[in-house]
Amino acid sequence: MKLACKYADVKEIHIPYKVDGITLDLKVPKKRPKIFLNSSASQNRKRFTTAHELGHILIPWHVGNIIDITSDAPRDGVYDDYWTIETEANNFASELLMPTDWLRGFIKNNDDPEELTKMICSKAGVSSVAATIKLVNTLSAGFVYAQVDRDGTVATSGRTSGTVASSLPWGTSIDDPTKLFASAVRRFDFTIGSSRFFWWNFAHSIPLPRSTRGEDWRTLLNTIVSDAGYDGDRAAALKRSVNGTIAYANGRSQGADRNQEAVYAACLQRFQSNTEMEKIRAHRLFKQFLGARIRALFDGK
Repeated sequence: MKLACKYADVKEIHIPYKVDGITLDLKVPKKRPKIFLNSSASQNRKRFTTAHELGHILIPWHVGNIIDITSDAPRDGVYDDYWTIETEANNFASELLMPTDWLRGFIKNNDDPEELTKMICSKAGVSSVAATIKLVNTLSAGFVYAQVDRDGTVATSGRTSGTVASSLPWGTSIDDPTKLFASAVRRFDFTIGSSRFFWWNFAHSIPLPRSTRGEDWRTLLNTIVSDAGYDGDRAAALKRSVNGTIAYANGRSQGADRNQEAVYAACLQRFQSNTEMEKIRAHRLFKQFLGARIRALFDGK
């Protein structure tokens, strides 16, 4: 990238390790920074890495020498100083190559993840993974994605801001994507290169089931929990978990658009993200219970 050459000496070399790039002499007086790119990487990967290394050069507090390993983030979720600056450089590169306002101009007319991912890859010259991460950080609430390896194992995953459903844990095996996120109104399944992508899109609101005369959410919940084989302390703990899940979804639905239908949709997303709730949500009375619980919630009962 010509821009990077204005700020550093850029060279491609063979790096016999899982390293995308190396930047030396950051903020060292009287020394020009040096960028080394892994020559074995694809052109799209090298393009993003170059922008990433430029981020290290231009972000004032990135100093010294930095080796960028071939990984997107620590899978244990622990962010130390290294991963903090790596995330900052990734964000810089993402915005440089795929400006948010530019992408929003396309999303305004089409929010199909497959078409958008392919468009970003083509126009911005980045990998499908880089395009996907940018897309999930830009689309509106209600999207979850998973990128899987050839063996069906989740390599990366995420959700758009404001989405109640949880993203799939990395390392999860997807045998049948149609069985995941039952409340999704749109599903996408496509392959780019060696990567397969699944996307799920959720409705902002879903009509509640028709109420029945004299329905009581507590009675319905007791029946569901009992039929699931729980009693005593285990039953009490499960009921607390169910009500906690509803409270979480309700909390995420606060705002001008909050109504019973929006909370119901949020609850369905959340329950379908929790494997511990599988017996509960599979019960024939579950949706009736959920509707009754939400009506009572809005009535202050």
